[in-house]
Amino acid sequence: MNVPSNDQVIPGRPVGPWENLFPWPRIVFITALIVLIPLWWMTGQWFKGRLMAEERSRSAVKLRLHGEVLASAVNRRLGSFAGLYTFVQSHPSEKALVHKFDLFAAGLHGGSRGIRNFGVAPGGILRFVYPLAGNEKALGHDLLHDPLVKNDVGLAIKTADLVLSGPYELRQGGLGLVARKAVFVQGRFWGLVTMVIDIPPILEEAGLSLDLPIMETAIRDGQGRIFFGKSGVFAGDPVIYPIALMKGKWELAAIPEQGWEAAVRWQIFLFRGISLLSVLLVLGLVAFIVNRGQTLRQRVQERTRGLLRSNEALRESEEYNRKLFDISPVGLVLCTMDGTLIQVNQAYVGIIGRSIEETLKLSYWDITPEKYARQEQIQLESLRASGRYGPYEKEYIHRNGSLVPVRLQGLLVEKDGQPFIWSSVEDISEQRKAEERIVASERKYRELVENANSIILRWTPEGIITFLNEYGLKFFDFPEAEIIGRHVVGTIVPETETTGRDMQPLMEAILADPGQFEQNVNENRRRNGEPVWIAWTNKVALDAAGRIKEILSIGTDITQRKKAEEEIKSLTRDLEQRVVERTSQLNDSQRALMSIVEDLNEKTAELEQANLRLQELDQLKSMFIASMSHELRTPLNSVIGFSSILLDEWVGPLTTEQKENLAIILRSGKHLLALINDVIDISKIEADKIDIQFGEVDVYEVISEVIATYKKEIRDKGLDLQVDFLHQIMVTDRRRLLQSLLNLVSNAVKFTEKGFVRLTARTVRGSATSASSVESFG
Repeated sequence: MNVPSNDQVIPGRPVGPWENLFPWPRIVFITALIVLIPLWWMTGQWFKGRLMAEERSRSAVKLRLHGEVLASAVNRRLGSFAGLYTFVQSHPSEKALVHKFDLFAAGLHGGSRGIRNFGVAPGGILRFVYPLAGNEKALGHDLLHDPLVKNDVGLAIKTADLVLSGPYELRQGGLGLVARKAVFVQGRFWGLVTMVIDIPPILEEAGLSLDLPIMETAIRDGQGRIFFGKSGVFAGDPVIYPIALMKGKWELAAIPEQGWEAAVRWQIFLFRGISLLSVLLVLGLVAFIVNRGQTLRQRVQERTRGLLRSNEALRESEEYNRKLFDISPVGLVLCTMDGTLIQVNQAYVGIIGRSIEETLKLSYWDITPEKYARQEQIQLESLRASGRYGPYEKEYIHRNGSLVPVRLQGLLVEKDGQPFIWSSVEDISEQRKAEERIVASERKYRELVENANSIILRWTPEGIITFLNEYGLKFFDFPEAEIIGRHVVGTIVPETETTGRDMQPLMEAILADPGQFEQNVNENRRRNGEPVWIAWTNKVALDAAGRIKEILSIGTDITQRKKAEEEIKSLTRDLEQRVVERTSQLNDSQRALMSIVEDLNEKTAELEQANLRLQELDQLKSMFIASMSHELRTPLNSVIGFSSILLDEWVGPLTTEQKENLAIILRSGKHLLALINDVIDISKIEADKIDIQFGEVDVYEVISEVIATYKKEIRDKGLDLQVDFLHQIMVTDRRRLLQSLLNLVSNAVKFTEKGFVRLTARTVRGSATSASSVESFG
């Protein structure tokens, strides 16, 4: 260390410590201090800006993953809305919607979680809502005159395009996004198609929650309304990711939990501390020259630890982003502009049935059929022009050679100065299958109604016919175009001066006493004016307000029976006239009258005797049939048993034709045995010959016997047998219990085409007995 000489000391003034440390003039030290302190502060600000920029970059990567999944989740559900709109556009009548809307909407609703409801509003009034449970308040809602949605509805009608409203608090409760689109028929406004999307499940699918670790997030719509997160997020200079929807966009924003400065505070503190020490080191270089090496080593170690912590934080952030990428339920892929696959997640390779390693060896064009070349070129042009493409649908080539339908959308991104395509891919195989099932179900329902041998009629409370099946059209001799949309009175119901066409009195009478209207007989007429008598069975459908919405009527022609009744009435009137004439003649003779009375009394006695004889004969008949049960069933059981033995080839192989003939014999025998058992049981009941043998019965054994009886038949029909039974002793007639369960299971198997048959036995609470039930689904 240098010590100042005596000629540097001012006489008469004591030497201070700074003068001993710095031999140069005080002005030089002050000048260095003025220069170095601002430089130290500006360097700290520069380093702070750099760290915050890196933190924002990491947050932007995380935010993009959440935003892309959120956009895909909303747009995927809007794709279901497009399917509903297409369905309503092709069936623009309330008659068609009554039959088909619930079935079609159920297929869409079952394949997409987070959809609150689908709705169709003919004339602007919601008349069809699925599912109705939990959405009853929406039914009957007048969209055209509701001041809260009037502007959005008007915009949908004006633009004939999709309009998104919200998200906002729904009338039914909860936060939701409402999609609306106007339906036009022959250029005229017909109504609206609506869909309500529940926002919380969508946010959950995108991995967004208010307690998201490390980050605070918020979302606002195109009008700047914040519907998720805190408003302070947008005021805190957030990272913002635009979420592109089919119509409009949202903004997803994020900031660190304590703000940007708090996220890098410890690094700033470390840097400023180190840089301040560096400044002090420069100023006190001479004073600390002895221990310079030790101080430098200490500073280097601290800086190294800080850098290691920074690298660890960066590694954790990258690992977090990688996990989000890998566990995403939507397929994600990064590829070059020429189709080379750079990065894929597990959901993507699962769609094409390959591993990640196998997939990365392929090109995008290796898994795309050639027939989509033109469509791919159009999407590529859209990507270059607007920076995004899709959503659109195509097919991928699966590893096994099959084609997998998918929905794609993506963005143009840059990495290291090179353009790349970032895409999300969704497997829509289940959606396609659901659509095919809906079409098949509609076809089956249509064939059932059209081929029914009864008149099936639907009509409104105003008397307008909305549907008449093919049998009804042929019966009344009306073409469909000439009867649909016309009044029932004047077409199939004759018009009179007293009835007219005012349906209001009839509707009021129906609401006052619905049971009286369920069964009635009316005189109707064919197109040529021929009168016919129809026995109608009516079912009234009410809306949520209890008003009549529609009447379903099923009719049976009883004209011949009515004519026979009229003939009987005519004969009765003739007979009554003859009796009057005869009585008038007999009034002349009291004796003759008494003789007639005596004759009538004798005849009455004879009739009573004959009636008693008939009752005895009927009872003898019932007793005979009941007593002949063994003789009737024994030979039939032999036929069934030996048919089964021959059919199972226990005594030797059979030809195909022999098996078919034996199968017919076996089925016919079982059917005949069932009929005989029913007849015998009825006869025994009539003859009061039913014997009840009580005893202890294990429910488990009885149900096991029932299962063994019908197990093969259930398996042959391809049904799923579900059994839930227990060991429970009960006192009953084992044979009658077994017969009851056999009948129940037989009906379940007979009338279930596909699905399952479930047989359940359980102990009834508070009782020592057991209860069993049989249900089927198909």
